Amino acid sequence: MSLALEDLKSSSNIDPIDEGTFPAIIQSVVTYGIQPQTDYKTGDPKPSEKRLAISYEFPTESVEKEMEDGTVVEIPRRLTKEYKVSSHKKANLMGLIRSVAPNIKGLDELLSLPCSVTVGRTQNNNPKVTNVASLMKGVNAGELLKGTNLFDFYEPDEESFKRLPAFQQKVIVGADDYDGFADSWLPEDNDDY
Repeated sequence: MSLALEDLKSSSNIDPIDEGTFPAIIQSVVTYGIQPQTDYKTGDPKPSEKRLAISYEFPTESVEKEMEDGTVVEIPRRLTKEYKVSSHKKANLMGLIRSVAPNIKGLDELLSLPCSVTVGRTQNNNPKVTNVASLMKGVNAGELLKGTNLFDFYEPDEESFKRLPAFQQKVIVGADDYDGFADSWLPEDNDDY
């Protein structure tokens, strides 16, 4: 293996989504349980807290990807934002709910809702969700390419868990209050869990 930085690039041949504001649809809501936290500046441990993730799909920004067998498939662009579970009026999660669906009774009602997502960049130049707002009148967000997914950490089901990307499965099994419910659902060939 080469240690040259140019050889350490991602193996993905898909460019990241551009910065800007896009019509989007809420594709998934995934509760993560109680997650360990660290101070982003110092790296020191902080008190654990309940977390969830919401994934936004950008139907107008789908891309084609060549698979290992040579077939080309259309895949949706998605970004996921993690939120602290809090009903405080200043919490980011409550800001999202106020702007997109102020009258909902449960987080499951967010699924398939259209919204407007502003994409920015992290310090490492990776795309991130910087703002979510209601969709402007007259703008059509489009259709989800692969449907929605809801995973409730406290009422887990195997089918929803298996539809999650590996990075989200790993977060779930790393929760402070994880009780082993997904141990038999995890891929047998992955020792990273």
